[in-house]
Amino acid sequence: MSKRSRKKNIKNNLKEWGKALGLSLILVLLVKGLFIEAYLVESTRMEKTLLTGDYVLVNKTSYGARLPVTLFSIPLFPKAYVDWVQLPPLRLPGFKSIQVNDLLVFNYPGQSGLPIDKKEIMTKRCVALPGDTLLIADKQLSINRLPFAEPATVQYNYRLVTDGSLLNDEFLNRYQISEGGLVSDMGIYDFPFTDAEAQKLNNEPNIRFVRKLKDFPGENTQYVYPMGTYHQNNKDYFGPVQIPFKGQHLSLDLRNLELYRQLIEHFEGNTVSVMGDKIYINGKETRHYTIKQDYYFVMDDNRDNAKDSRYWGFLPESHLMGKASRVLFSYDTNRKKLRWNRFFKSL
Repeated sequence: MSKRSRKKNIKNNLKEWGKALGLSLILVLLVKGLFIEAYLVESTRMEKTLLTGDYVLVNKTSYGARLPVTLFSIPLFPKAYVDWVQLPPLRLPGFKSIQVNDLLVFNYPGQSGLPIDKKEIMTKRCVALPGDTLLIADKQLSINRLPFAEPATVQYNYRLVTDGSLLNDEFLNRYQISEGGLVSDMGIYDFPFTDAEAQKLNNEPNIRFVRKLKDFPGENTQYVYPMGTYHQNNKDYFGPVQIPFKGQHLSLDLRNLELYRQLIEHFEGNTVSVMGDKIYINGKETRHYTIKQDYYFVMDDNRDNAKDSRYWGFLPESHLMGKASRVLFSYDTNRKKLRWNRFFKSL
């Protein structure tokens, strides 16, 4: 074979490899954009359902895949993009509708200054659907006046008082405790536990007292949505509030504007101003507004160590990515070992 022929063969082979790699990349991007995606859990807010170090698979087809919003971005590099051109958040048809207790994966609505699809990714439990009425009273969640059926993995903060002895690593490992700690050298601790775990604590020989920690009405309201004059919610007393739904006709006043202003402005693209007792939307005085999309109320399973709808408001459909369907694998960063029992765990 001549030298020229060898060069030609090498060139042809490189072209074929280039085509194969290009098609493979396109296929990967299509799968990632429209079908499935995986991400790493980096917080304790959903313990004991999701653990820090879980690598979670997101099913984007369940509710309909959202098409890309940021047009000019480098695939597989989420921070490499320009936001000069942003498309509206359009969605393909889905196979099912969102149900209560689904684990929703979404872009964080409380993050401002970024395109929708470049905001932080979060997973929370859906507890209320569009049109539902939600109430939290003395930590008890109810939807449409019916008690909410909480999964066994939901945790609350408890105060433990020992006989004066300090709790050791064996105790912490047995209850899989990753946050909280000693409050007083007298043997007083605050830890998150499920209700079933809290019952078991009564059988521990060195535990003298266990109680669930609660906020009182009107306490710590400055951290909870909507922060303002007319609503005094806290994490344990919230509502009642109806979750907004597409096509809902609102009769606005200064009180409920405090609740809905964020979604009217930031999620539905309007300007809102108030002069005295008059409300202006896009420069026109009005007392009426029609909701343009569905919203949801989501909560963390680690209820007292949360960053959920109680703190930043309603989840707009435009920010929804998909459903958390499975843990692919899990690595315990504290104990430096794999959690084999969580590999391919269904959610």
